[in-house]
Amino acid sequence: MPDFANPYYAEIVRGAGAVSRQAGYTLLPADLEAWTGTADASLPTLAGSLSDGVINLVPMSDPAARREAANGKPWVNCSEFLPGSDVPYVSIDHRQAGTDAVQYLINKGHRRIGFITSDERFLYARQRREGYDAALLRAGLAPAPELVCVTGDNSYAAGSQAAAKLLAVVDPPSAVFAVSDTLAIGAIKGFSKAGRRVPHDVAVMGFDDVPIAGIFEPGLTTVAQPMVELGAAAAEMLLALLDGQRPASRILQHQLVLRESV
Repeated sequence: MPDFANPYYAEIVRGAGAVSRQAGYTLLPADLEAWTGTADASLPTLAGSLSDGVINLVPMSDPAARREAANGKPWVNCSEFLPGSDVPYVSIDHRQAGTDAVQYLINKGHRRIGFITSDERFLYARQRREGYDAALLRAGLAPAPELVCVTGDNSYAAGSQAAAKLLAVVDPPSAVFAVSDTLAIGAIKGFSKAGRRVPHDVAVMGFDDVPIAGIFEPGLTTVAQPMVELGAAAAEMLLALLDGQRPASRILQHQLVLRESV
């Protein structure tokens, strides 16, 4: 996993761990926050002599690098995957989810919609941006480059800094779609520091529906991923590989959760 601090990954690990324990396996989370995009020295360790297989949440764009890292062990991708690869994966339709999120903001009357994204090496970030662009274009709205903030990470601080940047443009957005709840919550804090009320002055849409989204004030409207189910499905697929089966890849359903931030 790329980031222990992100509650999104913690929920996936929780689901994978429950299934693994029931099958008599121990799940060993490995933090690859320093991932560089290739099979570095950390990745082969995951498929070393102590492991029976790997559930991978890190982007790998090179099939050869993935094979090197796997070292012949069964491998399943979770959330992140390489389109066209023969490696089984479980994910959601990130592009459609992004479209649904922005379409909801458009339906609420917003025309200047900001976009806060994280690290576009990740497939999910690229696809959610494609969904953002698609919804705007379908509504006859041209994407505005000054309304897109690429933070490089998913921290609360990054979301707050992105909010400040969006407020600095000549015509600030009336709504913002962030690719994670952590970025969205950080953005709300940033808007609040600048004297902007959410949702009265600016609406904020998140993504993931991590546990804090429902208790934060204002409650965060967000796209819910079935995080625990993603982890459980990945573990089930890996167990099937270990049993000599060839599990099919799966796309799970997302849903819009409406709260007070929009």
